[in-house]
Amino acid sequence: MSKIYTATDLIRYIYRETTPAENAGILHQMHADEAFKEEFENQLATVLALNEAELDPSPTSVSLILEHSLRQHEVHN
Repeated sequence: MSKIYTATDLIRYIYRETTPAENAGILHQMHADEAFKEEFENQLATVLALNEAELDPSPTSVSLILEHSLRQHEVHN
């Protein structure tokens, strides 16, 4: 009996955390199951969008963190 791969397996596949045997099974399932292939495409698009997103904190957040760190450093010294 063949293994049924899940959305979690797709995430592992996208991040190259699957074995060669799992890769073959996932690819086979994508060819046989259109909904599974669509799930892969959606997850891949999301991962690519996250990789391109700029994740810069606001200057206010940075200032607050630095002030807190300085206070903690002064308390412990």
